[in-house]
Amino acid sequence: TGFFNISNINRKIKWKSGVFILWILSYVLLFFIYVVNVGFSVSRMMLPAFPAFAVFWAFGYEKIINKVKIKKIASLLTIFVIIGFVFTAVIKIWLAANAWDQYQKDFEWVKSNTNKNAVFIAEGQCVPYNTERTSLYANDENLNKADYIWVNQNFKLDRRSILDQNELKSVQSKGYNIAYSNSNTGTIVYDVDK
Repeated sequence: TGFFNISNINRKIKWKSGVFILWILSYVLLFFIYVVNVGFSVSRMMLPAFPAFAVFWAFGYEKIINKVKIKKIASLLTIFVIIGFVFTAVIKIWLAANAWDQYQKDFEWVKSNTNKNAVFIAEGQCVPYNTERTSLYANDENLNKADYIWVNQNFKLDRRSILDQNELKSVQSKGYNIAYSNSNTGTIVYDVDK
């Protein structure tokens, strides 16, 4: 049996279990701080904890593999699960890449037609990242500081960027000029002429 078999842990390596537990607990604490400040929205925030969790998964896998009478079936099943995860990851990457492609024209318009120092009203993380512009949350105070307002009520890739009805009504009631509009994506960029 291997190193990660929990029944083999002796005094020399017991402290390593404590390290894994500390690793997971510190991650959980920082994760909750992130959730409170930003929101629970992206699964990649869990990636730093996977190596620590993998050690504990290995405990269970090794016990199962040692107890199963038909080891070939268990090994074959494990191989199929791994292939399934890899296949799923490839499909997910392909779908994500295609989903972003439709918004490239919108992002490129912002980059080529607005000043690099322009301030946008654009909530979430994806729009500011892809436009490479400073962004603020939509509220009356920030509307006075912004140069442009990004509005896309159908932006499914980052739902946090969708304005709520009160924010949308506030923006629409101000009579801002439309600087850019794309009917295919639903993106509208308002020019806040100060």
